[in-house]
Amino acid sequence: MPIRVGSRDAAAVFDEWKTGMAVLGACPNVVVKFGGLCMRVSGFVGADAPRRSADLAVELKPWFDVCVACFPGRVMFESNWPMDKGGVAYTAWWNTCARLAAPLSLAERNALFFACANATYELELSARADAEFAYDI
Repeated sequence: MPIRVGSRDAAAVFDEWKTGMAVLGACPNVVVKFGGLCMRVSGFVGADAPRRSADLAVELKPWFDVCVACFPGRVMFESNWPMDKGGVAYTAWWNTCARLAAPLSLAERNALFFACANATYELELSARADAEFAYDI
């Protein structure tokens, strides 16, 4: 998880993190859980918490885009409760995920909301091939 607290330049933190993610993404056995960014300790949220999903999706999109680009098919959404509740409501977090995933293909959304976790944790669950991952955003 990138930490954006203290005196470090936010752009420098992003660039350093992006470089590291590209290195990790080259390892086919590494997957990413996208979440945990709403804890106050992370520096992504501040006094303006709790956040709305529309605002949070805009703020997190560059970070999400890096994960999807570096780990195609190997990114899963996660909830980090109760630690994230200081920065965003549970439903707002999942609506943020839905907003981030909305432009992606059905296969990519399926990987984010189901298939990556199913494979990583060897759950052997089945999903409908035509299942839409739509949430109340």
